[in-house]
Amino acid sequence: MCAGAAVPTAASLEAFIPRDSYDLYAIGVQECVYQPGEGYDSCEADWFGRLQDHLGSSYIKLAGLSLSNIRLLVLVRRSHYYAITNIKTALVPTGLGGVMGNKGGVGVCFAYHDTTICLVDSHLAAHQDQEQARNANYRDIVRFLSHDLYFDNPAFDITNQFDHLFWFGDLNYRIDLPRDEALELIRQKNWLALLERDQLVQQIASQNAFTDFLEESIVFRPTYKYVRGKSDVYTEEKSRVPSWCDRVLWKSVPGSDIQHTAYGCCDNVTISDHHPVFSTFQIAVRVPRPPPLPNAPRYRIRISNLRIEGVRFASNEGTPDPYISYVAHLAHAPVPRSCVLMRLRVCFCAGSLAASWPMERASKPRSRPRPAIRAGRIARYRFCRRWRAIQPSSAAMHCSC
Repeated sequence: MCAGAAVPTAASLEAFIPRDSYDLYAIGVQECVYQPGEGYDSCEADWFGRLQDHLGSSYIKLAGLSLSNIRLLVLVRRSHYYAITNIKTALVPTGLGGVMGNKGGVGVCFAYHDTTICLVDSHLAAHQDQEQARNANYRDIVRFLSHDLYFDNPAFDITNQFDHLFWFGDLNYRIDLPRDEALELIRQKNWLALLERDQLVQQIASQNAFTDFLEESIVFRPTYKYVRGKSDVYTEEKSRVPSWCDRVLWKSVPGSDIQHTAYGCCDNVTISDHHPVFSTFQIAVRVPRPPPLPNAPRYRIRISNLRIEGVRFASNEGTPDPYISYVAHLAHAPVPRSCVLMRLRVCFCAGSLAASWPMERASKPRSRPRPAIRAGRIARYRFCRRWRAIQPSSAAMHCSC
């Protein structure tokens, strides 16, 4: 939510953030600046304190950080707290000169049991005709957050580093339509026609930004720009076109057990000219498994005669950086044996196991071929970014447990 100078009320928090409904809450805001209440020395402390008080003692703050007035708070249910490790945070300003924090992104990553999760809250460049600046902001945030948010290899950027990456905030992409035409389509609730002219949808389709990210279908009114205090009146200031500036996207490892359960907007929270958006997920989380029995079967994957043509490099400054992903299914193991379910709510006001192994890549010519890649052994093999297309696009191993 772009909160502006508005002070959040207990009623607005109750409408936006239901209590005791999720295992983890990730709450991001932009332009969050107001006079702190009694007992707080800063807006950040006041905002984080209000959220903690609202959710109560059953939740513990996992991480909280601010970049100027962009803020991200992650709260986790107390019963899950001690299963979380490797918490890291980072921030990237992309405002004026690349140093001002009015635009940019903040990120948190962690491991819950054996599943890695990254959360990014961002505020990208404004104005109708600045989609290329927004794309550049996205690339800068990916590039610089990747220096600090990683587990296995710092050369592997955040878009391919984690089991699940959630990216949300005021992304500021607009609808390229005349204002009157957009208002008429909103009156008709013709969301598909509006989405055909949505800049973010177009940029993802052309792989200029947020390549391979997913978004649930939008079936709510554009969240910007409203008259403050009104739930259904768009401002006529500067004839701005109503747009879905506020979004929740995600990207998961192929084969991940993740279910998107809700995507909506809180039109009854009217303290800002943006209406807050929320998205909820249910994730099957990998838990540590005991070592295999001495006589358990072992599997080996061998790759040979592999080639690809017509690659378009959308990241890494045009440098080839491929990888191959495999999915291992436990055919006879019920879900509770290999996974636990974690419910996640990502919100802002503005039976299977998945595993990836990198393609081996020699740093210099070898006189004999390398041995096949073994699951769990990634030493000397660097993680690589995605290829655009490969046939087959995935492979599976099946074994009995």
